[in-house]
Amino acid sequence: MRGLTLIPPFYDCTLPVLEICKNHQKYRTYEIEEKLSKRFKLSEEEKGELLPSGKQRVIYNRTTWAMFELTKAGLLNRENHVYSITKDGTDVLLKKPTKIDRKFLMTIAKYREWKEKDQDKSKKDEATNLKTPTEMIEAGYESIKQSVEKQLLEEIKKCSPDFFEQLVVKLMRKMGYGIDDQVTGRTGDGGIDGMIREDKLGFSVLYLQAKRWESTVPIDAVRSFGGSLAIQKSQKGVMITTSSFSKSAEDYVKQANYKIILIDGRKLAEYMYEYGLGVIREDSYAIKRVDESFFID
Repeated sequence: MRGLTLIPPFYDCTLPVLEICKNHQKYRTYEIEEKLSKRFKLSEEEKGELLPSGKQRVIYNRTTWAMFELTKAGLLNRENHVYSITKDGTDVLLKKPTKIDRKFLMTIAKYREWKEKDQDKSKKDEATNLKTPTEMIEAGYESIKQSVEKQLLEEIKKCSPDFFEQLVVKLMRKMGYGIDDQVTGRTGDGGIDGMIREDKLGFSVLYLQAKRWESTVPIDAVRSFGGSLAIQKSQKGVMITTSSFSKSAEDYVKQANYKIILIDGRKLAEYMYEYGLGVIREDSYAIKRVDESFFID
């Protein structure tokens, strides 16, 4: 057996993955993984090789990360969990590259903008050189977390309004709010998309409004939700959007007579990651240190 170290590394998978998709057919992840395994002539034992954590197969891990990077570069298109090559991807293959690695991807504007967004590359590199191994692990975890949260938000924006309303109620339950839930979604419901009863008799009810806004949510929309709470004779509400709230809207809820919590798209994805909604645990690593007390004579 060749072993984990001889299974092609991550950036040796990106070009083959793109070439697999060059026929413009649509593939699911497992189909691309199967074709990649055949291309690398992996044995059944090698295809079952696990990462050090023992939680994920090596070839699956490297396939999915290659697909992710190619998607971020705009070379692959992902829709409804199905992948296909884009025009840009076809154009790249026409150039007959010998390898698609990080250096190559950074020549693509879309990938470069994604990679450098919200960070100055030189400062990041300088900070990395000063980090301890533990800090580097934490930084790597945070990088993966942010990447997954961005994917979550992209998926949410593709969902139907009804699914989004259900998602919001499920999240509230995951966060420990209420003993019961009901998605209203009725015409003329006064802008209320969901409700959660916080006690069995319904003395306290938390109302929800979930809107997939593309632009910034204005103060008028928040005021309207506040009016809906007044009609329901409630003092508590949560307004959730896939975009963001205007500064005036945020200032308004601080002064309102009722408690309104605003959750924007970024915070929504963070909560979903934190409470395990729409994500699955993939890898887990135990960091150990020497127990000095064990060696005391």
